[in-house]
Parts: sequence; structure tokens; C-alpha cells
Amino acid sequence: MTNRRVPRASSAHSPAAVVLGGGLTGMLAAAVLADHAEVQIVERDLLATAPRSPLPAPRKGLPQAQHAHLLWSGGARTVESLLPGITQRWLAAGARRIPLPTGLVSLTAAGWLRRWPEMQYLIACSRDLLDWGVRRQVLAHPRIHVLSGTEPVGLSGSADHVTGVEVRDTATRDVRQLDADLMIDATGRGSAAAAWWAALGLPPMPEEHVYSGLAYATGIFRAPAGTAHWPIVNVQSDARLPVPGQTATLVPIEGARWLVTPSGTRGGQPTREASAFLPFARSVRHPVVADLIADAEPLTDVRLSRGGPRRFMVQ
Repeated sequence: MTNRRVPRASSAHSPAAVVLGGGLTGMLAAAVLADHAEVQIVERDLLATAPRSPLPAPRKGLPQAQHAHLLWSGGARTVESLLPGITQRWLAAGARRIPLPTGLVSLTAAGWLRRWPEMQYLIACSRDLLDWGVRRQVLAHPRIHVLSGTEPVGLSGSADHVTGVEVRDTATRDVRQLDADLMIDATGRGSAAAAWWAALGLPPMPEEHVYSGLAYATGIFRAPAGTAHWPIVNVQSDARLPVPGQTATLVPIEGARWLVTPSGTRGGQPTREASAFLPFARSVRHPVVADLIADAEPLTDVRLSRGGPRRFMVQ
């Protein structure tokens, strides 16, 4: 392992910022910072960064992307305000703009949600496509640079003043120093910030751990012919009933596909067994999602994620 110091890419008159994590949060943080500083994004996964990089593929650092994600209109407008044109980029790549509540068939705890003319909307696509669109647009900015295949290993500086971060190339294992006037940790659940904080001699960060017991199982199916304008279909649980909470959601996504995610809490969790997928979807409060996919062609294996302990830093 070697250690070397890398000078800032910016001039003495231009602040330098480092963002740890190249997911949605990190990319949007970089977009905001680029108006004020040269920005380097440090991302453990290898990211496709060419201007004409292909449509997205799943990445290891975002396992939850395989499940249903919906970007509601408030969030879409916020992202659009930071990245003008991003909504059209998503739509051009195959995302759907779903009017609300017109395009939502949802069984809530209070019964079926009424459907009337559009008041809001949501963007329906895979999470990989959402991130891909943002990443392409953010990395086109001349003041934003990405170090992919690189992981943070510790902070530099002192308890009084953090001056940068040490990063390691995941292939060569070489370590180098990135100086920064401002650093943002957007590494999410796997953040090592508490350990880095302690290494600088600072008191431990108070933490809270929450375990929801929630599990998600997702399968992707070929959308049947004639469903190009199909709504989102969702069956929610009813917290008033003394049973585990179980749901099923069908989201039309790019590539003429349906992404289907059943979920359940402790005592009623789905499994990754393909033979159990349809029966589980049929066992929720209404079998509509199971009925829709009963004859649909599965395109993937069942992908399962369990909600492990969530750690929260408390200030």
C-alpha cells in the first residue's frame, strides 16, 4: 500500500468539496455544490461515466434499487429545479409520468382510493433508471469529477478541523489524500463516519438502532400487450388488524415491464422462493396484483431484501 498526497484540482480562489457516495443523494449534493466549488465524488462502485453510457444496470452499492421506487411530483420538481431537463431525460429513456390519483389503483386501510382528474403525478421507472439519469446530467458539469472504484478509508485533520479524506483504489489498493474545504458523507447505511469521528479524538456520536422486521421480494415480469398505459396497482396493509403487515405493489417500468414487490413484516415476510411469490401476493388483503401477474412471463429471479437494523446518528 502506498500513500501519496494529491493536490486539489481547484485554484487557491476556488473552494474544493468532496462528496462521499455517488448515489442519488451524493449526485444531487454535488450539483448544488458545483455553483460554489470544484467537486470530487468518491464512489466505491464502478460507474459508467461516458457521455453515451448505456442504460442503467444494477450496482452492488444500491441493493434496494431492485425493489419498487416511486418519485412523487414534489420530489420530481425539486430534482428538476436542480437539474433542468431531467424529467424529460427520464421519460425519453422509458420512464412513465403517472397522473395522480387517476393512474393509481390503491387499496388503503380506509378502502379503495378514489380516482379523479389529475392533481399531482409520479415518475414510474426502475430506481436504476432514476439514478442513471441524474448521474449523466450531474457528471456533465465541468466542475464535477468522479473517482469511481474508490472508497473512503478515513478523515484527515484534527478534532478542530477536518481537512480532507483518505481514499483507496479498490483495484490497486493504493491510498491517496483528497484535500477539501467541505466534505459531505452520502455513503448511507454503510457509512463509517462514527469510526472516523472517533479516530480524530472526538466523542462518540449518539446512535439509535431501529429494526423494522420488514422484508421485500421483487420480481420483474413482461408487461402483457395492451398495457402501455396501465396504472400503478397497490394493496396496502391495515395497521388496525392484529396481523403482520403485508403489501403488494405493481409498477410499470421502462422496457415494457412490470416490477412487482410484495412485502411483509415479522411473522408475515415473503421469501425468495419463486414458487411462493404468487401465493404470497394472493394472500394480501386483495388478490388484484396476483391476478394480474398470474399469466405474465417472469423475466428475473425473485430478489429478496430484509430490513436489517437501521442506524441513525442523533444530534
